[in-house]
Amino acid sequence: MIGVCDSGEGGRVAVEELRRLAPMADICFLADRENAPYGTKSPLELISLLRADIRRLRDAGADEVLIACCTASTVFDRLTRGENNKVFPIIAPTARTAVASTKCGRIGVLATGATVSSHAFKHEILLRLPEAYVIEIEAQRFVDYVEGGKVDRKDVRETVDIFKNEGIDTLILGCTHFPRLSGIISEYAGNITLISSAREGALELTRHARLDGVGATIYL
Repeated sequence: MIGVCDSGEGGRVAVEELRRLAPMADICFLADRENAPYGTKSPLELISLLRADIRRLRDAGADEVLIACCTASTVFDRLTRGENNKVFPIIAPTARTAVASTKCGRIGVLATGATVSSHAFKHEILLRLPEAYVIEIEAQRFVDYVEGGKVDRKDVRETVDIFKNEGIDTLILGCTHFPRLSGIISEYAGNITLISSAREGALELTRHARLDGVGATIYL
């Protein structure tokens, strides 16, 4: 069984991607709404929450675990060898796809405050494309738009305009909540290619995980 953890709606987006990619896989989804949002947490808080999430999913029978949260993925390297076995963070595969996508080497990252502060996406991008120009913008409020269902379109447009003015051709939606806003973002992004961290994380896991089962989805 595949385990998926996040603090809320972003994990559900990843589950939907997994279901499309592996319709017969059994999936166990943990949404830690009690501690949401993760995007405002310190690294020490994040590692404690991530360890607890992985334990709960293991206890529920998960063989592989997708960290369907970019912010939680920023502390993946702090897990011990035993804790990180068959656990899949989503920043590196997302960065890899962004590097493959860009034609001009100018990549934008839209993410939570904690993810931007970690510069995890920038680090992974520069490992693969040292000459890349990376602009990171914090958008924790976009999480609230998704969770609350009310979007400030003016704010979305103005945020996308910052990226456009920087000449990017590829934009990472660096929070798994943000693909829920991809329709609106696309309206203002023009020819900028959007990269969904939820989809890239799901793709990465399906390359390595056992995908057998009956197509059940369990919610913790």
